[in-house]
Formats: sequence, C-alpha cells, structure tokens
Amino acid sequence: MLINKPTFRIYLNVMVTRTTDGMAKVRKQYNELIEAGYIRVIKYSEGKGVETYIFASDTKMNDLFWSHIEEEFYNRKNQQKLSTENE
Repeated sequence: MLINKPTFRIYLNVMVTRTTDGMAKVRKQYNELIEAGYIRVIKYSEGKGVETYIFASDTKMNDLFWSHIEEEFYNRKNQQKLSTENE
C-alpha cells in the first residue's frame, strides 16, 4: 500500500485483486492493522452517501499525528466544497 503514489486511494476490493489471499483474509489483516494503529479510517459524507478514506502508515499513528491528518483532510474537503460552490 505504501509504495503507491501519495494520491492513491486504498480500497479493500482492489487489495484482494493484488494478492492470492481471499477477501476474508485481507479483511482480517486490514482489521489487525487498524487495531495496531497502522491504519486509520475517516468516513465522510456530503449528503450523497458515505465515502471511506483509508490512511496507512509504516509506523503507528499516535493520536497527535492522527489529529493533524484529520484536520488537514477536513480543511481540504472544505476548500474543495467552497471552490465548487463558487464556480
């Protein structure tokens, strides 16, 4: 996951196609990485359904680091929303 471009979005169904493991094993490993703190998730909605954004790191993401990521994520989403409203 970490060797992709910074703009790469992680999708579990795509991860399954990149391995010989099945969906159940990929989901189990994914959940283990969440519990260990290497993956964090933001579910985001603008009223048209919910999108899942998965963030992965090669080191555990502590709460301070994660709060910075969340803040940056929501700032960028708000900027995108404002720029599309002004068009």
